[in-house]
Amino acid sequence: MLPTVDQSNSLRKESNAITQSMPSIMVVPSDALLKRMGCLKEEKRQGVTRYFRDYSSSFVKDSKLKFIVSDIEGEFSKSGFNLENMEQSLKMITTNNAYDDIEGVARDLRAELMNTTRPDYIIELDYDLKQDPNSRNPKKY
Repeated sequence: MLPTVDQSNSLRKESNAITQSMPSIMVVPSDALLKRMGCLKEEKRQGVTRYFRDYSSSFVKDSKLKFIVSDIEGEFSKSGFNLENMEQSLKMITTNNAYDDIEGVARDLRAELMNTTRPDYIIELDYDLKQDPNSRNPKKY
């Protein structure tokens, strides 16, 4: 006996071995994008360059970033990939580590983010919104 259409549709929504084995993905702003936004600080000590990434500020400074990340996540979600939302993960980490600041514990936010969420793949996002100066068309690309 074959399942009805309603039964088949309900089975598609449930988790199975294929959907459980899909890798998780996190979309993060690239270092180049963070630098252009003023959210990447560089420090040199004894010939070694360290970078301090302010991901939280990047989402506040550029309202388009949330929408672009959301669009990319949406495309992967259609294919069944598990998603780790960076902005929400950052908020959770900030809340959980509020006491570390009081105690003076210094942490690299990117390393902590990756240790907390543990995505299988990281997609670094870089974009630059431009407008053709020779065109009367106000559209940006």
